[in-house]
Amino acid sequence: MKRCLFLLLILAFLFPALTVSAEELHETDSGVVYTVENGEVTVVGWEVVGYTLDIPAEIDGMPVTKIGRTAFSEDQYMTAVTLPDSIVEIGEDAFAGCKNLRKVTLPKTLDTIPIRCFRFSKVLKEVVMPETLSVIEANAFEGCLMLETVVIPASVKEIGHDAFSGCGSLVLDCTESPLGEAYAAENGLYTLKTVSPSPLPKILLLTAILAVLVIAAEIVIRISKKKKKAESK
Repeated sequence: MKRCLFLLLILAFLFPALTVSAEELHETDSGVVYTVENGEVTVVGWEVVGYTLDIPAEIDGMPVTKIGRTAFSEDQYMTAVTLPDSIVEIGEDAFAGCKNLRKVTLPKTLDTIPIRCFRFSKVLKEVVMPETLSVIEANAFEGCLMLETVVIPASVKEIGHDAFSGCGSLVLDCTESPLGEAYAAENGLYTLKTVSPSPLPKILLLTAILAVLVIAAEIVIRISKKKKKAESK
């Protein structure tokens, strides 16, 4: 909290018309830094007290409705975050460049994943998207190298350009989303239809069974020959 206040005081001195005064900043016991406007809370950052961040749905009886622009950008510590269903808006670049963020659970009330929201969060592996989601904006997940299977909800009506650019491990689950399937085809992304289990394990199993049968047959033949020799004597 002291660090945020110090930075805001400097900005307020240099750019008084563009910044929020330090008096408007608040902090919860869990380190969530926020502002209040018209009885609603906007989360603007956090003072690190752990690695998993669970943002509350209410603070001092007021609903938490927004995540501010660049609120957690370039965070060094967060590994997982759960956003409450009270949140209806996430600002641009909110989680961009998070160094250790691996899992995100988005609120069921969310309509839009904004531009560059998770851009270059390179170890992000899992994102739980709500069935209310309508828009995934441009570059939202660009450069998320470790992102694995992502379910595109049927509710999604728009996916921006380069939304999943540079996601080398990504497989889109478009079972309920024709739009997602079309987007994947246009952008050269894998889907569950284009990625099938490797036949190699089955081939190895069949080869092993065949080898066992051959060895068993050879043993039977040898035993049979020994019996014949013994009888002939």
